[in-house]
Amino acid sequence: MKTQLFDFELPADRIALRPAVPRDAARLLVVKPGESGLDDRSVCDLPDLLRAGDCLVVNDSRVIAARLVGRRIGRGSTEPLIEAGWLAHSAHVTAAGSDMPHKQELDPRILVAAGKYVPDSIDAAAASGELHHALQAGLMDVGSVYGELTAVASGRLAGRTADDELTVADLTGLGIQDAAVAALAARLAGEHGAGRDVPLGDW
Repeated sequence: MKTQLFDFELPADRIALRPAVPRDAARLLVVKPGESGLDDRSVCDLPDLLRAGDCLVVNDSRVIAARLVGRRIGRGSTEPLIEAGWLAHSAHVTAAGSDMPHKQELDPRILVAAGKYVPDSIDAAAASGELHHALQAGLMDVGSVYGELTAVASGRLAGRTADDELTVADLTGLGIQDAAVAALAARLAGEHGAGRDVPLGDW
């Protein structure tokens, strides 16, 4: 996606902020099949434009209050990149970019839903990782953390124990650790024909 696609001039007087008064004074653009040119009319003219046997299709869609959020991946997101509703119960997520308190990759509800949430360091995650945001939101406490990565990697704590268990690893450590994990994940995915490439476009 190119950000310049969202850069254009839109004069304020061309933005319909409120319905026309009266409502049938709203503008109507008439395009007649087989004829060149456009006819600028009003909705109140519609009865005069319709003929017997015409089919009138009504679009009752509504404008919703919404915003478009752009994120630069790789510089650390300040809003969740992954929403809780996107993940299957059997998913595993490794978050490897939240190394400062203002950065965030995961919806905090993902940590709550996880059967096992495992940071590399509980203290670091509580200060600047995904756990930090879950604690701030009051969704979980430090005592809810399953354990640290070293305990799982050494076998002192079990890893995934069920196929339908959502698991989360939260890495707040060195950049070399993040790069090594990403390289391993990409290699294993390629070997097993899993996953897919997601083009991020030009930023």
